[in-house]
Amino acid sequence: MGKPAFTANGKEIVRLRGLKGWSQLKLANESLIGKKTVERLESEQPATLATIAAIAAALDVPVQQLLLSKEGVSRELEDPHTASPLHVTSSRCTPTAETFKLQILDFHDLIERSTRGFVGRQFLRRSVDAFIGGGDNPPGYLFLQGVPGIGKTAFMAALVKERQYYLHHFNRAIVGANTADLFLKNICARLVVQFGLGHYRAIPDDITENGEFLARLLNECSRRLDPNSFLVVLIDALDEVDRSTLHPRANLLYLPDVLPDRVYVLATTRLPLDDLPLRVVHSQTLVLKTDSFENRQDAREYIESQIDTPGVREWMITRHLTRQAFIEELLTKSEGNFMYLRHVMTAISAGWLRGLEVQFLPQGLQSYYRDHWRHMLGANRDSFDELYKPVICVLAFLAEPLSVPEIVAYTAKAEMKLAPDQVRHVLDQWREYLEVDGSSDQEVRYRLYHNAFREFLSSPEVDDKFRDTRRRIWEAIERDMDSVET
Repeated sequence: MGKPAFTANGKEIVRLRGLKGWSQLKLANESLIGKKTVERLESEQPATLATIAAIAAALDVPVQQLLLSKEGVSRELEDPHTASPLHVTSSRCTPTAETFKLQILDFHDLIERSTRGFVGRQFLRRSVDAFIGGGDNPPGYLFLQGVPGIGKTAFMAALVKERQYYLHHFNRAIVGANTADLFLKNICARLVVQFGLGHYRAIPDDITENGEFLARLLNECSRRLDPNSFLVVLIDALDEVDRSTLHPRANLLYLPDVLPDRVYVLATTRLPLDDLPLRVVHSQTLVLKTDSFENRQDAREYIESQIDTPGVREWMITRHLTRQAFIEELLTKSEGNFMYLRHVMTAISAGWLRGLEVQFLPQGLQSYYRDHWRHMLGANRDSFDELYKPVICVLAFLAEPLSVPEIVAYTAKAEMKLAPDQVRHVLDQWREYLEVDGSSDQEVRYRLYHNAFREFLSSPEVDDKFRDTRRRIWEAIERDMDSVET
């Protein structure tokens, strides 16, 4: 579905609706779109062609009859094969699954990255199964709450892979993919496709203003479930959702306060539920505690799964560490945080911690980030300001993944021009904190891996050293945006 780019003949819609004796609500129901969308069309606000086609189909007139040109008169479609994904070829619109698939977000790469090396979490699976109860328990929300790095996203990704939960959505503030707009379109489109709701002709233009369409779809899908089936929606990182456009009394993401029979929502958050704008009738909250027996057992299993890599074995041998001693020390140092274990095991395996004894490993995730930062600052003091700061600033303050040439271009605009080889050197030094997409040198793109690290870079200790570099980069970005607008 494209952005609203067409204008409906509002007076003609009102006339045709009057001939049928329909109210706006009746037309909305017959068109299977929201009443507010009908109001928008009748007031001749911009809309997608698919939405206007849905109204035309309900009124049983050609879609061309309801379209206005810039001069305000009905117009013919120049090319039905390019005007809309719906391929309007007759008076009534013929929807296809492809129309809705355009709104579905692809989380495949994120799921694969998040489940790499994933182990354990049987106690979480049991909690999920107990909450759902095979569809026999009351419908509602199960919230998994835990600190950054405890493995919430990895668990949700594992559920998608293991149980084929098609209705899933991952909010990602780090790349700006954290709006109600993206969530509603993604989940609504997935519901239409999964349940074969071909009678729906379009996603309403006002879908981002309320949860009416989502609630309607959930209720219809609930009625279509087999007696022994249930519907599960996975939502990751509620705490990262952009609330700036949320109506004051609305639920986060416009989620329904009451779910229909045999419908369950599993959602993760690092914030307590009281800190989120959510009012739901039936819910449970499972707090993932870093020091719980179950979490420590899973952390132990993760360490054991990585302990036999050559780099780790060599590190243990040179320090005369037994397996048990190494595992217990890492469990204590990690404080049960899986992001810490991922970083430290990677660093040990790669030989980055050759000169460090096990008792001097940093305590906790934030301490690990701080130690790495200070090490980089001390080991590269002569080149840190000229090389490291510009690259780190670009990655920290721009959400989208960037290639080496793009990073070079941003540093040049900020009058801190770096050569491609210099940028690659910095990226290699910070590789464990980066997502790497692509396969060839020109296609590879980099972005920060985790929100916890981005937040560390915004801490006073680090931010003070970035202030001037950040200002220069932002000024360069603003100049670039101004030149595009003019």
